[in-house]
Amino acid sequence: MNTENREKALDAFGPILIKKGYEWVDINEVAETIEVEPEEMKHAFSSKALLCESWMELTDERTKKHHEELLASGKPMRDIVDGYFGELESFMKEFGFRGCPFTNTARAIRNQPEPQIERRIQEHKGEIRRFFLEVCERASFHSEVVGEALFLIYSGATTESANIHNLKPVTAGRTAALSLFDLYKAN
Repeated sequence: MNTENREKALDAFGPILIKKGYEWVDINEVAETIEVEPEEMKHAFSSKALLCESWMELTDERTKKHHEELLASGKPMRDIVDGYFGELESFMKEFGFRGCPFTNTARAIRNQPEPQIERRIQEHKGEIRRFFLEVCERASFHSEVVGEALFLIYSGATTESANIHNLKPVTAGRTAALSLFDLYKAN
């Protein structure tokens, strides 16, 4: 599979994973979506686990790049936090409140361990945590507790919004994150 088709396959896999869940993803469906032969797809990705791991790796690379762009944007850190929750709101709407594909995949493979996927999930969650810690450091908070709290608010808002298929948890999480940010900034 050439590089262009490989990237198309990974880009097609993401929405399918998010909408259907890991258990229901079929490599043939991805091949059909990008109009390549299933054999070509299976040659490039010998298993659904390998396809998922590759997608997670690409997604994590894109997330890191996005985080670096946000941090280098010159925007106030509070605005970055606000915008990050705004992005979560858009994501939840776009994908019908399916939630985090990394978390959902972790649940799906609980009884069938996939060490490579589990490692990618940990790395992705670690990157989001690192981002919030960096935001706090750049805001001169120098507090791991606030960064961890922002991560937990974000993660919890994602999970609960998916659970109830509603934006209320994201909205409440955004308000809580900004309130925490303002409270800490005032002290």
